[in-house]
Amino acid sequence: MTLDYLKSLAVAAAQLESAEFSRDQAATQLQLTVLEAINSGGSVTAVAEAAALSPQTVFTLCDQADGNSNGLLVI
Repeated sequence: MTLDYLKSLAVAAAQLESAEFSRDQAATQLQLTVLEAINSGGSVTAVAEAAALSPQTVFTLCDQADGNSNGLLVI
């Protein structure tokens, strides 16, 4: 394996880590926004439709927040 391949692998790994970090931040923001919408009177159906999620996913996001589950739902 040449040095060029090693550099390419290191760059690709760093890009993946960055993308995963961004995805985790986006998932956290989605969960917070779903909770805000539900807490301000939005129906599960309306929130699910607006977020392009299933109602079950909205329930799961809310349950995770209430139960302080480790990790977020993978969407």
